[in-house]
Amino acid sequence: MIQEGSVYGRESSFHEQAEGLAAMTLLCPLPDENGWVSTLNDRGYMSLSFDPYTQEFLQLCQGQPGLAVLEAGAAYGHASLAALKAGAKVTANDMDPRHLAFLEQRTPLPLRPNLKLCPGELPQDVDCLPESYDAILCARMLHFLTGEQLKRCLEKFYSWLKTGGRAFLIAETPYLGCYADFIPVYEERKRQGRTWPGLLEDTTAFRKIR
Repeated sequence: MIQEGSVYGRESSFHEQAEGLAAMTLLCPLPDENGWVSTLNDRGYMSLSFDPYTQEFLQLCQGQPGLAVLEAGAAYGHASLAALKAGAKVTANDMDPRHLAFLEQRTPLPLRPNLKLCPGELPQDVDCLPESYDAILCARMLHFLTGEQLKRCLEKFYSWLKTGGRAFLIAETPYLGCYADFIPVYEERKRQGRTWPGLLEDTTAFRKIR
């Protein structure tokens, strides 16, 4: 039976994929000189520093212990662990179960009852009961989605939030320099009035900075 506020979908597949990992010491890559840690599936980076929006999310958790929160695209769960330590009940989602296994391993035993692992790729693989969460954090994941995927993901976030709940969303922009050569293309698309001018389907044509 699915209890109110629980996550359903692919939790059992996580345990199947993670079987055998629990008995070994899991290590994530070392951070670079700027504090960025590459993911095991080469789908972006996790930052070891918290931007102002993530800090506000964590302050909310600290100010109201017991909040039910979701981190979507948690990677190794740096923010999820901080939210747990701040007193929140955390559901951590990531498309790679190895990242979540690493988070579980790092979580102190007294806090593990407040942690739920939710593997799966958003928006298609994950569903939650409506009004399950007081807050949702999604940092540097949304820019990997297509326009239609983004719309569906935001619709799900809205459904999953309780009345008065808050979403903390952080996404990259072409102007950060990760793909500097794409900026003129992006600006031309904006001038043309394209619906999703920042959609970059093939990154090989542009110089990668980070």
